Amino acid sequence: MEEKMYSVAQIVEMLKDHWDKTRNVSGDYLSYSEKTITEILKKDILGTKFNIEEGERRKVSYENFNGDMVTETLYVFPKYLEGGKIVTSSVWDELDKVKREKIIYVDLDTVHVENKQTDRLREERRTGRTPYLVSYGYFFSLKHELERRALPANYVLFSVMTKKVIQEKIITEFKVNDMQEVLNTVEEILSEFDKSINKSLLKISEAYRVEYQRLQDIRTFVVMRQKMGLLSTLDISVLDEITRKMCVPLEYHNGSIKKMKKFRKDFNGGVHQMNLAGNINYIAEQLYEYEKYEKKRYENFLLKVRQKEINSAHFRNQFGDLVYRTAMLEQNEEDKIYLLRGMEVVGIKCFHNV
Repeated sequence: MEEKMYSVAQIVEMLKDHWDKTRNVSGDYLSYSEKTITEILKKDILGTKFNIEEGERRKVSYENFNGDMVTETLYVFPKYLEGGKIVTSSVWDELDKVKREKIIYVDLDTVHVENKQTDRLREERRTGRTPYLVSYGYFFSLKHELERRALPANYVLFSVMTKKVIQEKIITEFKVNDMQEVLNTVEEILSEFDKSINKSLLKISEAYRVEYQRLQDIRTFVVMRQKMGLLSTLDISVLDEITRKMCVPLEYHNGSIKKMKKFRKDFNGGVHQMNLAGNINYIAEQLYEYEKYEKKRYENFLLKVRQKEINSAHFRNQFGDLVYRTAMLEQNEEDKIYLLRGMEVVGIKCFHNV
């Protein structure tokens, strides 16, 4: 059976739908332009051809379709096989090194085929051809990748005060013309920022613990059945390793205390000798830049956490399929039914077709 393929335009439309249709109530789920998607596909497909590992970024020099040498950073995003076959068809597939031909897409319908040996150029018209076509399995992985990229905007749930707002807050809240009072207010602002991060981290940790518990439930299910003489051929060493990694609580340390100590040291030590208004302006600028930097650092931390969750879920789905296939090898029909019912309880989803 031939794999159904999707164009970039179709991908852009498909991304707008949430996985769960009942939750797609606030407009487009993921909004990306065709230009952005095309660039992501190009870097992934080229990266794969240069044997770049999944999740790796690497600078590569290559000859483009105009015959120019270009250098750019390629990135191959992780692929999840439970979405189906990973199949792509692109303009980059049509470089035939034996015939020494290169294909140049002038537009979606017109193609130039150039022979490098003779410089002979012929033109073909291929109605309906597009530079990139991908299978649903590839799209499934792409959607997960774009969710990951959208994570900071959707997950952090707090914003950084502007420099002007920080200035107004300091001026409003201190009552005497005293730098110590200003520094006390600054400490309160930093404390509020800490609370925002901690509140966000608490929500992230709750979701993270859910993924860990799913792994733990599956591990307990398998270990208990193996003690009963079932699933005896199943190796759980990798499951043990991933479960141990996921059991470590999330911790994030920002630099607010260190930043506050520096403020007090500089002003108490007479490093800054500006007037009060100048001091407030300087502090507001320093606070704004610090919080902006710290928020970006926290977002990068969340990206790593999210990727760890995705990797865990990816493995969990694959391992669940392995549990299912191992269960189907049991000779006793009652044992099979017993195992399948237990798998439903611990949330093992089976992607294997029998």
